[in-house]
Amino acid sequence: ETWSYGKLALESGFKGAARAVGSVCRNNPLALIIPCHRVVKSNGDMGNYNGGVHIKAFLLALEKKASWKKKPFLKRKRGDYLFCLIVKI
Repeated sequence: ETWSYGKLALESGFKGAARAVGSVCRNNPLALIIPCHRVVKSNGDMGNYNGGVHIKAFLLALEKKASWKKKPFLKRKRGDYLFCLIVKI
């Protein structure tokens, strides 16, 4: 499941902070644990990714083809997203 930068900001309790979400994703040191590649632009475009947009596209395609299903992206109660933990650290 992908979310837009704006949706992640809203669900994290920071309405209108889509650019801040992008900044946090760009500086994410735990990309394999906190899946920032699943955050896309509100129009569906990929947006940027530290490993390169081609890597982001590859990871999304790989997950889409996977036979196993993951839990929805960062599914927690409002304001308790991993994004908030990064911002608050």
